[in-house]
Amino acid sequence: MRPFRAILSRENVDTEEGQLIRSFPQGCFDWRPMPLTGTVHHEDENLLGRLDTIERIGDLIIGRGVLDDEGEGDAAVQRRDWIHLIETGVINGISVEPGALDTTEECVESDGDGFCMKVKITFNRYQIGAWSVVTVPGLEGTLIEIDPADAMPMPDMPKMPETPMPVSIPASAAVTASVIDIPDVVPDELLT
Repeated sequence: MRPFRAILSRENVDTEEGQLIRSFPQGCFDWRPMPLTGTVHHEDENLLGRLDTIERIGDLIIGRGVLDDEGEGDAAVQRRDWIHLIETGVINGISVEPGALDTTEECVESDGDGFCMKVKITFNRYQIGAWSVVTVPGLEGTLIEIDPADAMPMPDMPKMPETPMPVSIPASAAVTASVIDIPDVVPDELLT
């Protein structure tokens, strides 16, 4: 088993995707009782590991757990291949699946005829029910890394906070499938 830690999500952020704005206010995330099953690309047949703890550190929702690198057969080989891609930073995104939701919608931009051009969905409650490793995360700034205490160093990977601290990272801190863009305003504590 390989320990990992991850930024599962962020609060106090809005994401804009064309005609949709998703808003995640402070305190909107909670989670089902642990452990939570993890998959690859939200495919139930591609089980990868389990999440053992989740905590809120400032605006970040941080999870820790283990990835299953044990066993024999094709499924075990495939899991080890995915873990290798995570360890090398080729795949580093996380997506959380809702167990329960409470949302409100409002039109924030209309055309001259009153047709809604842009909708804002506010997640008053987003219960994390499961998680998945993905190449393209739905929310900016998610990240998974093999716990450095158990793995070779991963160059250019931001470090996860070790102790609770107030952290605020703007929504512009984007993580893509293979490139990490760290803005100049990231607190030094996250990079050590």
